Amino acid sequence: MSLADIQQVPTVQVSIFDIMCTTAFQRGVADARYGRAPRFDGDEFLIMPLERGPPGDMNSFSNRQWNYERGRQFGIMAPRTLNLFLPRAGYLNPAAVKFYMAHFLDPGI
Repeated sequence: MSLADIQQVPTVQVSIFDIMCTTAFQRGVADARYGRAPRFDGDEFLIMPLERGPPGDMNSFSNRQWNYERGRQFGIMAPRTLNLFLPRAGYLNPAAVKFYMAHFLDPGI
């Protein structure tokens, strides 16, 4: 069997805002910034039962894993002074979104 014979799971487009607002992404950022080791196998939130939601369900097991890892990458690369959310405003920091889009999105994909 070749890689061409393996079918890809269904995917959907998801906004960066949806990803960055997930608890998993935020935990990944915090873990990276505080120097914690990845908690892939030790975090009850990330290893909940394998429910199968619709593609794009931000709470599915697979998406939590991906969003956690995306958050860790952001937490490592973004300046520590770049807050994910604006203090006292409670919404995403536009500068954080801009940083993510500039450093993590491949326009060739």
